[in-house]
Amino acid sequence: MLNRKGHVGTILMVLGAIVLVVTTLFSFSIFSEITGGEKIKLNYFISEFSFEQKYSSIVLKDMVREAILEAKEKENFEKEFENELKKIAERRRSPEISNLFGKIINEPFELTKLNNNYIWTMDEVFINVEQDKSYIERKFNFKIEFNKSQTISQGL
Repeated sequence: MLNRKGHVGTILMVLGAIVLVVTTLFSFSIFSEITGGEKIKLNYFISEFSFEQKYSSIVLKDMVREAILEAKEKENFEKEFENELKKIAERRRSPEISNLFGKIINEPFELTKLNNNYIWTMDEVFINVEQDKSYIERKFNFKIEFNKSQTISQGL
């Protein structure tokens, strides 16, 4: 018979490789389960931020539309528009998400008349969302063009 000591080493090497493969697959499985909950939290966090950004844009457009309706029959449209918009912002104020309402209420207006249209710009508006240790903040500028009957365009 031949020397069988070489077969023992080969068998141990194959068994060791199988143990390493099983251990690696087990660790991948456990890591995937741990990070699965974090992925869900992160997706929720990002979708909440996206919602707040879209919400601010829609609310601002709606506020401008409402202020136009209140001010269009008044004698001094520009001044009445500004007063009405400030009243609406005071009513809808939500400072924990954005400085949008605070800027409308406290800062002077940049209302420019161009032909029969008005252009209103507001700089350095921010949206922020915070969850646990994660924090997202985005700053942008609003520009809305409107006339005495409707909003024409809105841009970020």
